[in-house]
Amino acid sequence: MNNPGPSTYMGFEIHPLVFLRRAPALGKPKTMVRSFDAAVRICRPGEESGSPLSRVFHIERKLPFEDTGDARRAADSFGESIIDGKEAGLSVKDL
Repeated sequence: MNNPGPSTYMGFEIHPLVFLRRAPALGKPKTMVRSFDAAVRICRPGEESGSPLSRVFHIERKLPFEDTGDARRAADSFGESIIDGKEAGLSVKDL
C-alpha cells in the first residue's frame, strides 16, 4: 500500500501506515469489500523504522476504515494524541 510521507508534530515525525484488512478466517463474505486498518509510526526526525528512536502503534478498532483517506487521517490524529499524552498507556516520552 502506498503511504504518503510523514508529517511533523511537536518535534516528532508521524508516519501513517495504512494497509488492507485481512479477510475473516472463517468463510468468505459474499462480496469482498476493500477495507483498511491503520497504525502510526512515531519517531524523531530522520530515524529509520526499527530504530530505538521509532515506535509503531496500531489503531485498535472493531470496524475497518472504508477508505485510505479516513485511515490516514485517523493515524495522523492518533499520533498527535499519543504525543500529547492523551492515550492511556501509550507514550513517546523516551524517544
